Amino acid sequence: MFLIIFFTAFLFFLFIGSFLNVVIERVYRGEQFVKGRSYCVSCKHELSAFDLVPVFSFLFLKGKCRYCKKSIPRIHVCIELFTAICAGFIFATYPFIQALFFSLVLVVLILIFFTDLMYYVIPDIYLYLLFGLYIIGAALLYVYPNSFYFLSSFYFPIWGHVRAALISSAFFGILYLGSKGKAMGEGDIYLSGILALFLGPTLSLVMLFISFLTGAIVGVILVSMGRKRITQVIPFGPFLIVGFTISYLVGFNLINLYLGLL
Repeated sequence: MFLIIFFTAFLFFLFIGSFLNVVIERVYRGEQFVKGRSYCVSCKHELSAFDLVPVFSFLFLKGKCRYCKKSIPRIHVCIELFTAICAGFIFATYPFIQALFFSLVLVVLILIFFTDLMYYVIPDIYLYLLFGLYIIGAALLYVYPNSFYFLSSFYFPIWGHVRAALISSAFFGILYLGSKGKAMGEGDIYLSGILALFLGPTLSLVMLFISFLTGAIVGVILVSMGRKRITQVIPFGPFLIVGFTISYLVGFNLINLYLGLL
C-alpha cells in the first residue's frame, strides 16, 4: 500500500512541480502565471503539451529546447523530482487530511527555497501564503479539533509560538540592520518569524542552530571549491527551510541526543 500511494502522489506532484517552475519564473519577472501558455525563456516560443510532460520531455529532448536548441536549466527537473518525492513520502506516511495540509506547506516552502536559491529574493506573496496557511490551520483546528488535532503542536501554547516568532524576527532584523543587508536579506526576517511561529520556542532554537551550521558548512565548501568568494552573499532562506524541516521531523530527538552526551 505504501508504494501504491507513494507512486500515485509522485506522478501527480510531478505536474505540480512543473507548474511550480512556471510560478517561480513568472513571479520573479512580475508576470501573470495563472493565465497564458508556457514558453521557452530563451526564444519565447510557446511550448506544446508534449514539451511540458515533467522529466520525460526533458529526457526526450535531451535537455534542450525543441525550437531554439538552447539548454533547459536542469534545476527545473530537480524542482519537479524534489516536489514529487517529498509529496510521495508525505502522502504515503500520513493520513490524507494531514498529508494534504503538509503538502500545501511543502509547495510554498519549495517556491521560497528555489526562488531564493536562484534569484536571491523571497517574494512577499510566498510569505503571505505561508502565513495564510498558518491562519487557515488555526481556523481548522478551532472548528474541527478532532480532525485537525495534528496541528495542535503548531499553536499551543500560543504565546510561546508568538514569542518565538518575535524573537527570531528580531534576531534576524538585528543582523540585517547591523550588516546593512549584507549578512541577511529582509525576506529572511519574515521567513524566520513565520517558521518559528510554526515550531514554537524550543524547536525554533534547533532550526536556527541547524540553519547556521549548514549555511557555514556549505559556505566553506563553496569557497574552497572556488565557486564563491568569501565576500559574496549566499542566500540564507534555503538553510532556514532545511533547519525548519529537520527540526520538525527530528528536532526533539536531536535535543535528547545532545542531552544524552552531556
